[in-house]
Amino acid sequence: MIADLRFAPAGRERVRPARFVPGSSIPVGAACLAASRARECLREILGDPCEIVIGEPHALAPAAWAAIARGARAFVTPGRLTDVVLILPEADARTLVLHAFNERGAIASGPCSALEAQALERIAQRCATAWEPLCAERRGPTTACAPGAVPLAVAYFDIRVRAPVPLTLGVGIARALPEPGPGSTIPPASLGNVPIAVRAVLGRGTLDARAVLALAIGDVVTLTTKVGAPGALNVGAKTIAVGTCGLAGSQLAFRVSDAGVAR
Repeated sequence: MIADLRFAPAGRERVRPARFVPGSSIPVGAACLAASRARECLREILGDPCEIVIGEPHALAPAAWAAIARGARAFVTPGRLTDVVLILPEADARTLVLHAFNERGAIASGPCSALEAQALERIAQRCATAWEPLCAERRGPTTACAPGAVPLAVAYFDIRVRAPVPLTLGVGIARALPEPGPGSTIPPASLGNVPIAVRAVLGRGTLDARAVLALAIGDVVTLTTKVGAPGALNVGAKTIAVGTCGLAGSQLAFRVSDAGVAR
């Protein structure tokens, strides 16, 4: 289950309590891609560049979805992962279709006519390609929902059009999307030139804190490593090889006698 961290509204309390609430299964990236495609579809339909703002995806309770869909026009696009429901408030639906008909001076009042309703369904069908980032694959044509027959949505976000005409497209999904799998890993070949610091360890010992604080010049610290024991080549706290610590010319060196050791 995906959960979002939310804080209580600001009030008299100095600390706003935090709580986890069910989160939307719509990835923000998928919602942004769908909104971008919808913007291009609207640009083609309206004949003008569109400026949009996307709302954050949210999980929805049935009552919240019913309030959003009440009195609005709805169009369903069936998909492989989920069905996508496009919601258009009646006033915004009429504004959209009048602008598409180039009746830009007309006042959007009253319900849509039968002709306008048909045009809206064609607009919704043209915008259906925008929902593929959500449904993964369309499984049928986009159709208008009869009043009272709008499918229940479990998550929702809106696309607010600022220009060329102000209106809001609501986008809901009928089934929660599967949780995304782990992200891709970096191939080993990409790390070939990354420098790694190694440390050769010849001997080890332990001291308590009191002894460390009392150390002075000339003190002798007894190590637990036996004389003649192999040294260790470490990366961080892990031993990756054992061998002999010594000199190679004028430089300190380490000769590996057993590699692939992980301790």
